[in-house]
Amino acid sequence: THWNFDRVREAARARWDAALGRVAVEGGTQAQRVVMASALYHAQLAPTLLSDDDGRYPGLDGAIQRAPAGAAAYGSYSLWDVYRAQLPLLTLVAPERSKSFVDDLIRQTAESPFGPLVWPLQGKETGTMIGWHGVVPIAEAQAKGIPADYAAAWPAIRRRSFDFAAPDKDNSLGRDLYDAKGYVPADKV
Repeated sequence: THWNFDRVREAARARWDAALGRVAVEGGTQAQRVVMASALYHAQLAPTLLSDDDGRYPGLDGAIQRAPAGAAAYGSYSLWDVYRAQLPLLTLVAPERSKSFVDDLIRQTAESPFGPLVWPLQGKETGTMIGWHGVVPIAEAQAKGIPADYAAAWPAIRRRSFDFAAPDKDNSLGRDLYDAKGYVPADKV
């Protein structure tokens, strides 16, 4: 709404001060506290906002979708890398942000032709890694009491889990072998 860079910088500084101030560190050296603050900063850089100001975003189903009013869609989840540590950390230090992420994960799981998310990037499912890492942050948020419509994700999770004819990415690293043998032979993928 204005072109005053100093005001924008101060507003950004205030937002980062609030985000980083959620964790207080007592003790340790100055260098250790800098490492902690840097790690907490890095943990809050992604996922990145994908939806436009009016809520529109490129959906995993290939159509332009619209997030509900007050909600957002995110990209750059890199779920293989973050489902074990970064996203669980955010449920503790930024539960309102986790709520926004889990609502989006549920919505994108339901809209994706492939069901549970593996590694969505800018509105496309890359299928880059094995597993469905998008299910873990949903389950963790539910276990930690973050309110969401968890049942909305279940049909897609059930289909991916039990319907072997459900669509899958070509690069899903051995799903056909797993379905046939119950494991993925290391010499085949």
